Amino acid sequence: MVLIKLDATDSTNDYLRELRSAENLPDGTVVWAQWQRKGRGQMGRNWTSEKGKNLTFSILYKFKNFPIGEQFLLNMVTSLAVIAVLERHDVPDLRIKWPNDILSGKRKICGILVETVVKGTQLKAAIIGIGLNVNQEHFEEGLRATSVKIATGTTIDLESLLQEIETELEATKKKYLSVSRGELWDSYKALLYSKGELMKFQTPAGDFFTAVIEGVDAAGRLLLRHTPEEVKAYSLNEIKMQY
Repeated sequence: MVLIKLDATDSTNDYLRELRSAENLPDGTVVWAQWQRKGRGQMGRNWTSEKGKNLTFSILYKFKNFPIGEQFLLNMVTSLAVIAVLERHDVPDLRIKWPNDILSGKRKICGILVETVVKGTQLKAAIIGIGLNVNQEHFEEGLRATSVKIATGTTIDLESLLQEIETELEATKKKYLSVSRGELWDSYKALLYSKGELMKFQTPAGDFFTAVIEGVDAAGRLLLRHTPEEVKAYSLNEIKMQY
């Protein structure tokens, strides 16, 4: 692992993407910042983190034969790897809130942002950003966030945890992407938050509806059952889960 440590940056994903454009970085390069001034989540949402208390980092992966239509597999692999590490640290009740937040109970402990580099029909590289709440104990009102320290009472060395996640992610990636897609889907769906439950959703227009979460399709869209006969697929910009 090539590890680049920063005191602060606007976004580790942005920093790594710009560095990749200027240099021939090796596969598995990691950029880790003690503080992200403008950390981003899905759909441009901000990711706020107390300086020096959490993990905010990005990993570069390169690919030779990776169809663009399968890029959601990277979200799945990353989620499973992070959960495997957190389970070893006794963080309870871990679930994947579609598309790529990790919850402990009903509180967010980790966010994942996967950005890709595409050429033709092939995915050439991916930058995987991970924001994990580790030792922070206080969050803004309304964030519904938690951390490893809150969940377990234990303070963890950040660099050791980073290395553990990187090792687990590499092993999970090799296991699932080279062997069994079916096992990957089964593992992901088993951890999907509120699967099989009736949940409330909001549209961009402000309308609300309820539907049962059935799963996720190959494109990473959430499958919702509206009636016994009707299942519809939704992308992230079409709905917001109320939980």
